[in-house]
Amino acid sequence: MDKKILRALLEEVAIVKDIGIDIGPNGRTLLPKQETKKIKEVYSLDEFEEEEEEIEIPIHNPTINYVIDGLKPNYKICELGCGAQVSNQIIQKRKYQQPEPHWRTICRNCQQGLSPCKTQLIKNGAQLNQAYFHWFNNKQDK
Repeated sequence: MDKKILRALLEEVAIVKDIGIDIGPNGRTLLPKQETKKIKEVYSLDEFEEEEEEIEIPIHNPTINYVIDGLKPNYKICELGCGAQVSNQIIQKRKYQQPEPHWRTICRNCQQGLSPCKTQLIKNGAQLNQAYFHWFNNKQDK
């Protein structure tokens, strides 16, 4: 894949920053000094002895010519139907065991959950629990 195409694809979803590689007087590329960060690692030799060592890890690869700083926020309308515009939406689907095994769907951005009949959104967690208990109690044979 061409470097320009790769960069264009990355810029759609991420924040890309140039490293700033210089071209020397003879036309060759001068690579910048590679930035590193120091990490301390602790090794245990025996039960009571430990050895600490500093290791330098490169922050980026200088041959790529750019660094990815972070991801761009992805704005879209909430999938559960509340109508709010959220960024980087997280929808949690979790299995609960009480009153009997069932799955609940909750949006972590707008803090709303789907009711057991999947028709309305409930804002409060206590009201969501109550709705599920009523739904299961009405399902039972009496």
